[in-house]
Amino acid sequence: GDDIGRPESMISASSTGVSPDWRPFTPQSVNPRLCHARMWNGGRGGQCEKPTIVGSLCGKHTKQESERGLTYGRVDQDGPHSKLREFERAAVFTEGRPGREPGGDD
Repeated sequence: GDDIGRPESMISASSTGVSPDWRPFTPQSVNPRLCHARMWNGGRGGQCEKPTIVGSLCGKHTKQESERGLTYGRVDQDGPHSKLREFERAAVFTEGRPGREPGGDD
């Protein structure tokens, strides 16, 4: 059967290469069968929900990575420093409300 989302197939974010600064904007568990691109998700961060096509990315994010790099990086690594500041500003600004997307959700 299909075990996408089963707990035993998930990877703990603390076991990845994500620094403490990025952990608030990284899912607690990373699904290895879904794309590893980090999403804006209202300023909370999250994992792309599309299945992997090439390596650990979906088709859209594979293309984006080759053309200009992933906007918010990967959920198993730290993202771009400038994007961390956007997430931090959204977290302070929203105080629990969904944040406005600064430049798209990809």
